[in-house]
Amino acid sequence: MTHYKIFLEDEIEEYHFFDIIQRIYPLGCYIYAVVNEDYLSYLIHPFTQVSTFKQGIFGSKRKVIIFIHDLYLEKIRYFYETYPFIKCVFTDKQIEEWYSKGIKKKHQFLSCFRKRKVNHLSIGSHAEWINYYQW
Repeated sequence: MTHYKIFLEDEIEEYHFFDIIQRIYPLGCYIYAVVNEDYLSYLIHPFTQVSTFKQGIFGSKRKVIIFIHDLYLEKIRYFYETYPFIKCVFTDKQIEEWYSKGIKKKHQFLSCFRKRKVNHLSIGSHAEWINYYQW
């Protein structure tokens, strides 16, 4: 595995962020994200709901794993802007549905891609960098 860390400027321009993603995924990408169930109505469409799990004290909150096939990279900026609230991964492969069925906690979401050795990109802490994992 090779891990690349691409640092971003504080106020990155939309076209610059788009350019970075387009260099890595010139033919579009799949976006996988974990969102609160009550946030689904605010999410950009169309998306496919993959699985649901409970999290929080006594399983009080439901999280939903969704994916979007972003063929023209039109939706990546939305996920960059909402990153603190939505954990997301960009990849060039559609992941088998059973990959995400075993996820029972939000922190298992990112490790699922690493364990399965799937090339993917995620946004780093406070959206200050991009992590790109390549096998």
